[in-house]
Amino acid sequence: MRKNYRLIIYIAAAAAAAFLIIFTVVLNSRVRRLTRSVESQRELILEESTQYRENDDFFNQISGMLSLDLNQTRASLGLPVARYPVLPGSNDKNTDPGRKDSVFYDAVSVMIQSEEDNRKSAAIGDFLRTQLIMDFLLQKDLKSVKVTNTQTRIEHNQLTLVSIEAASENEIVLTDFSGESLNTRTASREALYFIENSLKSLENAVLLKKRMSEQLKDIVSDPQIKKICEKSIKINNNDEDSLLFSTERNDNKIRIQVSDIYSPVFRMTGSPDFTDYDDLYSELVSRLTSFDLRTAEEVLIDNSRKEINRILDDLEFNAYLSSLNLKMSPDVREDNDYIYYDIIHSDDRRLGSFSILKKLGDIYLVDADEIPISSLKTIGIKKTLSRPSDRKLIIPENIPNINNLYSNEDSITFLLVGTHEKNTDTMILVHADKTTGKASMIGIPRDLYWKGRKINSIYQYFGPEQLNKELSLITGLNISNYIIVDMYAFIDIINILGGIEVSLDEDLVDPTYKIRENGEWSTLNYPRGTYNLNGIEALRIARSRHGSNDFDRSQRQQLVIESFLNRFRGFNLTDVDKVYGLIQAMYEYVDTDFTIFDLMSIYNAYGSSHLTGKHVLSFDNILYDTYSNIYLLDDKEAELPPDYNKGAWILLPQDNDWNNIRWYVRQIINGEL
Repeated sequence: MRKNYRLIIYIAAAAAAAFLIIFTVVLNSRVRRLTRSVESQRELILEESTQYRENDDFFNQISGMLSLDLNQTRASLGLPVARYPVLPGSNDKNTDPGRKDSVFYDAVSVMIQSEEDNRKSAAIGDFLRTQLIMDFLLQKDLKSVKVTNTQTRIEHNQLTLVSIEAASENEIVLTDFSGESLNTRTASREALYFIENSLKSLENAVLLKKRMSEQLKDIVSDPQIKKICEKSIKINNNDEDSLLFSTERNDNKIRIQVSDIYSPVFRMTGSPDFTDYDDLYSELVSRLTSFDLRTAEEVLIDNSRKEINRILDDLEFNAYLSSLNLKMSPDVREDNDYIYYDIIHSDDRRLGSFSILKKLGDIYLVDADEIPISSLKTIGIKKTLSRPSDRKLIIPENIPNINNLYSNEDSITFLLVGTHEKNTDTMILVHADKTTGKASMIGIPRDLYWKGRKINSIYQYFGPEQLNKELSLITGLNISNYIIVDMYAFIDIINILGGIEVSLDEDLVDPTYKIRENGEWSTLNYPRGTYNLNGIEALRIARSRHGSNDFDRSQRQQLVIESFLNRFRGFNLTDVDKVYGLIQAMYEYVDTDFTIFDLMSIYNAYGSSHLTGKHVLSFDNILYDTYSNIYLLDDKEAELPPDYNKGAWILLPQDNDWNNIRWYVRQIINGEL
């Protein structure tokens, strides 16, 4: 018996030793593989850092050359030479990589330029100090103002009259405010006459602008203009050199201005410049009388009237009515809500009416008792609903079949699954496009009925890879990867990030969701507004389902994800403790087929994408709801006994056509919804 015990002990020891050996081999293999990966990454980082260093050296050289050029420019303008900051590690003693001590060579050039500029400055000074010019400037109360070493201007009442520039040390160029110029070598009579004529022209321009400004005031008080504007055209004349005619109802605007003092003309929005007041006035009257003064409601009504009148004048349409012993009534009726265009039988009995709803301006069909039948817009549009009042999306006729999976190298689509106790709680498709810089989230309801089962059961029984395949077939998107997150990971991750900010557009009240705070139990209640939430609070908002429908819950979950991404973008990766805590929480609660390098690449490529919308497949858009046993009935119209087992509540695509879902999803990622 003892021998048997020993034998068992020996076998157990041998098995343990074998296990340890195998474990050690496997561990060493993984360590070597990890070491190779680390070495490969280290070489890559070294190669990139070397490239960055070479780029830095190149930019440092360019920076040095630019600073030298700037100093030469400053010297030519008579400004002191500046010392620009040099990037760390740059060689500021040798700004030209091709020539040693080039700064000294360039310094000589700067000195030569400075000497030349000083000579030009002296030439301008000699011109202005000539007795002939000095007397004239004093007599006319003109001032000379130095701009640079090589340029001075003569001013009249703070207006530039003439610019003086030295072309060389022996030649002066005078340029007046209109652009005419004179080259002279001395302060001659010709130069004096040039300045004197420029002064006369400027004084005339000042008088002309003053008269034109007074004419603008005359427009405001003009009887004809006042009569045109008395209805709803507003005149704004707060600025003496400007008038604005506008309407509050429509975007009608005309601005009239007197241009600058040097070449005064009337400028009117949408018209060429005017030099003659009568031409301006005539054009203004014509433009004002053409203003559309109708309200937005009146515009819509008039458009609908035109559309109905067009069909009333159509010979083919009238022939069609005649073939049915029908005709349009010559009388148009109207009440507080509608304008009626009646269609009548040959015996004058009313069949119905084309009616314009005044409030919206849309055309509706009403019957003989004036009860609305339908909007004209929805005639001929496929619209089969389980709950018509909830539908917001109009599905067009003849949607092309979408058989291929959408994918391109500049975009990515992956599945984000939120789980709780291994049950699928949330499914969201995330699609990001590098080219457009936009991203979309599409919520997939758990009760979507696909191949005889609810879609959420696929993850539970077949795993995330199979769920990705089935959702790809349903949505028409090539879903490449998945991220599975336990909902409780939100608590730790959001707390590590320091909380998130969430704005609720509607009140969130869930009487079945009990929370305990400060030792007291209460009902989940968040009035609409903006909240700074910790992890537990964010999880409550994401998981509450009884306060509103499941689709609202999916939208709130997307709202939490969006807030999380915004918070993560501002996360400081240099905070080692927080980074370690974040990695630890993700390792414990997150399962994904992305590698860490995949996630880094995705974040670099798509991290700054703008989230364009939060979408959910629902019976508000592309789905309808029913019960599984009713759906499986052959006779849909059969009367069911009161105790009939209707089965599980499920969601299906409109008209049971899965191509509708693929069309809807394609509209979202193309930015059309």
